[in-house]
Amino acid sequence: MQITDAMIEAGIRKATDSGLLAAHPSHAEGAFNRAVMRGIIEAAIHESDVHSLDAAAGSLRSRDRWSFFSSK
Repeated sequence: MQITDAMIEAGIRKATDSGLLAAHPSHAEGAFNRAVMRGIIEAAIHESDVHSLDAAAGSLRSRDRWSFFSSK
């Protein structure tokens, strides 16, 4: 999945509303906040992808386990 500027801005807005980030950061702080938010979103997407793959693999394993009984 492509991370968009809108995703980063939404994350920063939520973090600012929660008091995690300053409402009026300097230029350097703003650039740092964007880089951190990009990393957070990348990690969330990666974990989501990993868990989706694990769930799909688990589904396949459970079907394979019972295929012996359904083939008769």
